[in-house]
This record gives sequence, structure tokens and C-alpha cells, in this order.
Amino acid sequence: MRAAAVCNRSTGIPTVAAALSVCITAHMPDPPGLVMLLEGYGFQVAPGVEGMDIALGDDMLSIRTAVAAPFAVDPCRPVPGRAQARPEGRLAAIGLATVDHQRFAGDHGLRSLDPGPHDDLLGARSWRWTGGDRLVLLEPSTEGRLAGALARLGEGALVIYLSPGAAARIEGGRATALSAPGIVLGPPSLRAAMMVVL
Repeated sequence: MRAAAVCNRSTGIPTVAAALSVCITAHMPDPPGLVMLLEGYGFQVAPGVEGMDIALGDDMLSIRTAVAAPFAVDPCRPVPGRAQARPEGRLAAIGLATVDHQRFAGDHGLRSLDPGPHDDLLGARSWRWTGGDRLVLLEPSTEGRLAGALARLGEGALVIYLSPGAAARIEGGRATALSAPGIVLGPPSLRAAMMVVL
């Protein structure tokens, strides 16, 4: 079991999902390129302590330079004053990748799941946790992006779904587990954690 890849060892997945604010750390091989793409969709990016930070409503995404790894997801406190300059972009959901959704759900206390739409973009079946709208379990249905990421990184938080707000237009998107069409940011790769813009 690789709970550390999903969340802080001291918290369970339901705790993270129910948190008012979450902090996500993304280890990416090309943060400047990813930052440029995010800015192109209207996300507000600012220098952080160790990399670049992106405010997503009450949530925070921090991008660090490193070899690709699963996202680290932890509850965090809202940053004072952020509400006054609230960006439109937000965290829509966290995608937890697994090869067996029933086993994974049982191991992590996600007792009640509803089937969701097929994610054509990632090649995955999906289930939404009924205890909150922020978690989506993803299980590969093809030898596509999700299967490749699982093969390299193992189970855990391998996908984050971002909504840029009404001003941004996504063109050429494919169906995702959140029903809305989306695209994967960054260079095409079958073996890395993914950010999906809806």
C-alpha cells in the first residue's frame, strides 16, 4: 500500500477530500513550461518558497522541479487575504489511479462509490466518492495515459483536474471523468502524473 503517494501519512484520503483547503505538490521535470501553459489558461502563478505556487480558490498547487512523481495532497489552512483576490481557477477534483478500484476503496476507507463517466482522455473508468465531490477513482480501461502512469509511478494521486473558469476556452478536448471535455497539460507522456484542464 502506497498511502504516502496519496496523502500525508498522518491523514486519510477522506480527511483530505473533506478538507476545506488542500495543498497539492507537483514534482515535474519542466515547471517553467507547465507554468506558461497554466498562465495561458488564466491561472494566477506566483513565486513560492521552493518553486511556483498557483492559487486555486482556497486550495494551492505548488510546482517543484523534480523527476516526475505522484502528487502529494495534504490538508492545509487557507492563506489569509486570499479571498479578497480570489482567482477564477479552481481545483475540480483529484484523480486517484488504481488497478483495482474496489480494493483501493476498501484500503482507504472510501466505502461508497458511484460509477462515473468514462474518461476517454486518460483511457479510464471512473467512480466518484459519495462522501465528497473532490475524489475520483480511476482504473485503466485501455493502454493509454493512465495505464502508463500507473506502470511507472504506482497507485495514488496521479491526476488533478483543474477548472480555469469561464474566461478560458478549451478546444479539442476529450471526455473526462468529470463529464466536461479536457486536455492534458504539458508534453505528451504515458508515464507521468497529469494535470487536466477542463
